[in-house]
Amino acid sequence: MTQGYLWALQHFYHIHGVLDEYRVAELNRLGNRTFQVLWGYLLLSNLVALLATLRFSTTLVLGGLIGSNLLLILLVEWWLSRAINRLKLAVEEVDTAHYAQRLRALRWRVAGQTSRLLVFFWVGQFLVSWLATGWSGVVQLALAPRSWLVTVGLGLLAVYLFTKDQKKQLHQLR
Repeated sequence: MTQGYLWALQHFYHIHGVLDEYRVAELNRLGNRTFQVLWGYLLLSNLVALLATLRFSTTLVLGGLIGSNLLLILLVEWWLSRAINRLKLAVEEVDTAHYAQRLRALRWRVAGQTSRLLVFFWVGQFLVSWLATGWSGVVQLALAPRSWLVTVGLGLLAVYLFTKDQKKQLHQLR
C-alpha cells in the first residue's frame, strides 16, 4: 500500500489515526459495496432520465437528476459514517489532557466538511439555474431569500450530523 492510497482512504472516509491491514480491508469492502450501489443508481437514474425527457422538459429532468444526486451523496455519506462507526474503524483514543485539543480540531474538520458540502450544493444550484435561464437566473438565485434559507438549513443540519458522527470516534481515556 502506498502512502497516497492510505492518505486517500483517510481523507474520503474521515478517519484520523493509523490504518492497519484489518481497517484497510474493511474500508475496501465498504468501498466495493458503495461502488455497487452507485453503479446501480447510475444505470437506473440515466434510464429514468432518458424516459422522463419524453414526457417532461429537459431542464426539469436535469434539475431532478442533480437534486437526486445531491440527496444520494448525503445518503451515502450517512451510510458510510454509520458503517464505519458500527465497525469501530475510526475510533481514536485520546487521553484526558489532549481531549479538548482534539475536540477543537474536530470542530475545524467539521467546518471544512460542511464548507465543501455547501460549495458543492451551491455549484449544483447555480448550474441548474444557469442552464435553465442563463445568467439572469443565477443572479435571481443568488438574491433569493429562499435559496439562502435552504443553504443555511442544509449547513446547520450537516454541522449537527458531522459533529455528532465524529464525536463518536473520540474516546477519552481516563
